[in-house]
Amino acid sequence: MSDQILTTALRFAAAGISAVPVAADGSKRPGLSAWKDYQNRQPTPEELMGWFGKKQDGVGIICGAVSGNLEMLELEGRAVAKKLHMNYRDWE
Repeated sequence: MSDQILTTALRFAAAGISAVPVAADGSKRPGLSAWKDYQNRQPTPEELMGWFGKKQDGVGIICGAVSGNLEMLELEGRAVAKKLHMNYRDWE
């Protein structure tokens, strides 16, 4: 699994998306004690290899200018139960 996570992080980086490890506690927060720097700069390949070359629970991405103005829309719970996500699948 760790190889898959590393590959995913490297693919995000190649696409210009700032990738960071996620916390091991199951929350959605970054798994770094200091991550705000990555809102303004991409992690280096060495940082990515250091983080994702060992066991990680997943990849988080930082949206906004650092990731090419990437925006994320997240629907959960009742929104998915009501199939609201189906209304947005064809958005451009």
